[in-house]
Amino acid sequence: MSKISLKHSGGNVVSLNSPTNAPGAADVAFKLPNADGSANEFLKTDGSGNLSFGAAGGGKIVQFKSVSLYGDNSTNSNTFVALPNMPSLDITPTVATSLMFLTISSTIFNGSNNRGVQVTVYKKVGSGSYADLRTDGNNGGMIGFHGDAGDNNAMSPFCLTHEDDHNTTDALSYKIYLRTTNADSNAHLGRASGGNYTKTTFSVFEVATT
Repeated sequence: MSKISLKHSGGNVVSLNSPTNAPGAADVAFKLPNADGSANEFLKTDGSGNLSFGAAGGGKIVQFKSVSLYGDNSTNSNTFVALPNMPSLDITPTVATSLMFLTISSTIFNGSNNRGVQVTVYKKVGSGSYADLRTDGNNGGMIGFHGDAGDNNAMSPFCLTHEDDHNTTDALSYKIYLRTTNADSNAHLGRASGGNYTKTTFSVFEVATT
């Protein structure tokens, strides 16, 4: 079995060996790239023996941030307001082409019969203003949830997910916003029936797409 040996000045050898099993009918040739790649890139092939440096494949989690609150957030506003006690979720993308995957898990609670609780997320880019991430401009166009509980003091588990194609490397800040469908009734996030509180968890995963 042939090999290429590179001897260090200290005496030890680093070698490049041919494969253990013989190649097929044709010779195998690999063409090295003309220059070194960037930090954290990998050597890859095009399937025809041409080698080059490139980034790892997409789909991996680049970073993760999470905030949580054990307690009630409520409003009787029928327009969206930021939760007064819930901290914002702040993250700076590593690259503009990544995807921010947002999740909220909690419980919702309506304060009166046939009153709805609505939840959405607002985003701020850099030093800009917070803007709604709903997919359309009407109150039913939630990014994940719109509910009208039919029974007085009804409590339901709540989970919202959203994919934000942010297209920036500026700092991002996300906030949970809440509203009630009728101003004569409070909407609650993080409260169960009987006045008990639950935990609200707000998380973001930055996912590499390339």
